[in-house]
Amino acid sequence: VDEDGNIVAVGDGKAVITVVSDDDSEIKVTVPVTVKTPVTEIIAPEKLDLELGETKELGAKVNEDATNKELIYETSDSSVVKDDDDGAVVAVGEGTATVTVISTDNPDIKKEITVTVIKKYKVTYVIIGDVRPLGVSAPASKIYDNGSTVYVSKGYNYEGYVFSGWSTDDVTVTDGKFIINKDVHFTGYFKKSVTDIVIGGIGSELVIGDKGFVDVTVYPNDATDKSMTYSSSDDSIIKVDENGNFEAVGE
Repeated sequence: VDEDGNIVAVGDGKAVITVVSDDDSEIKVTVPVTVKTPVTEIIAPEKLDLELGETKELGAKVNEDATNKELIYETSDSSVVKDDDDGAVVAVGEGTATVTVISTDNPDIKKEITVTVIKKYKVTYVIIGDVRPLGVSAPASKIYDNGSTVYVSKGYNYEGYVFSGWSTDDVTVTDGKFIINKDVHFTGYFKKSVTDIVIGGIGSELVIGDKGFVDVTVYPNDATDKSMTYSSSDDSIIKVDENGNFEAVGE
């Protein structure tokens, strides 16, 4: 403060300005002053992808020189993501929600973070080198990016697709179907299990020396692994090899 009463805030903290009458030094007044550096911005990611059940620190912070660095968090959908008021969020349901970070120093300063929660699926079967051409489409419910791998769940004929080395820009979902926007290398899919097998063509009675093949129909038709194991309860009556070929050898 100068002799004319002009004041300049020069640093964080508290101080007291004393004003004294030149006519009578006993006449005075004190003015307490608090100086702080305001919040000018909140630094935080624009978006965040989480797995269902994952807890993640947002890493939000204000400008380093701000006096009051306290932040509060609000979520647009608590059924998708919850905040714990300590700078972390918990993914509680699949979907997308907006987490808003607000400065307690100045509530007008805030930052919105788009949080997407997905459920990842385990790949149980892999094929290398298959290429799906441009424009292939199929039913799909979800698509998400995990680093360099794109996952599409509930895909055509299988429970999911894995495209390695491509981003979500290369595979999109339109009207409940996924569209491959360029040639991609199909590196894996989720296993579709066998639900039933039906055997036919053996006949109810055989003559010693009769040979044949165990005719097997697998359901569903697009099951991932249709391989079979064959065995006979009595090799002295009928034999069967690993390929399903049989021979009647005894009564």
